[in-house]
Amino acid sequence: MTVDSKDLKALAHQELDLPLAEALEAKTQQYQDVVPEEVLDLLEEAVETYVVLEPTLPNQLRRNARKEIEFFLTLYKEKVKKYFHIPNPQPPKKILRLLSCFGADRK
Repeated sequence: MTVDSKDLKALAHQELDLPLAEALEAKTQQYQDVVPEEVLDLLEEAVETYVVLEPTLPNQLRRNARKEIEFFLTLYKEKVKKYFHIPNPQPPKKILRLLSCFGADRK
């Protein structure tokens, strides 16, 4: 994966005018009609990008990125519960393995 400095700058400035909680709430509405597979794709992309960029991100952006990943993880679980009636859904092992890269010791 190639990371462009323009991408980093865009990430650093995205939604700075909104508190993170409000931005994630707006995303909840945005993804209201999305199927679990689409959320899984977004989650996977967010996790893979975070794993690559994490060493270069300032602490605040790391926290925001982890909150966004947690948002997609929660959204994925809710979608699986809704569409497939699975009481305690888990993301695929690949996602869990990537998520382990930034476990509690790195918060």
